[in-house]
Amino acid sequence: MTSLVEDLLSLARTPAPTFAEEARLAWLEEALESASPAPVVILMHHPPFPTGIAYMDVVGLETAYPLEPIIRRYPNVERILCGHVHRTIVRRYGGTLAVTCPSPAHQVALDFAAGAPACFVMEPPGYLLHRWSEDEGFTTYAAVLGDYDGPYRFYEPGATPG
Repeated sequence: MTSLVEDLLSLARTPAPTFAEEARLAWLEEALESASPAPVVILMHHPPFPTGIAYMDVVGLETAYPLEPIIRRYPNVERILCGHVHRTIVRRYGGTLAVTCPSPAHQVALDFAAGAPACFVMEPPGYLLHRWSEDEGFTTYAAVLGDYDGPYRFYEPGATPG
């Protein structure tokens, strides 16, 4: 498993990539090519897709161009893992899954209204746990932090589930 970490924040802020953006994209393409066919996880702070939460999208990547076509060329990209939004969002992107992680503090308010103010809510803190195995591939688990009652058995010992 290979992890690639790069700050791709400025990508797609302009109609055509700048020289610095082109260098980052070239670096990513080279890294993906050299890792192929091994599984790869790309880690980036801002999600490469619009989330629908307007006040968060304004300070993130505004469009998938030109990153998405590069990702699509490498089917060994298992996940794109992101933060920034303080909320779990899963979306198909470039032929793989892009996932944003919840926050261990506050969560961003889930408000799709145009012009909604930037707000947070005190929902339970959370995290994502990622598990890789050669046999099963990549699995992502969402969990919340806190003390909760349990665990409780679904069945009494010796009972047959049915």
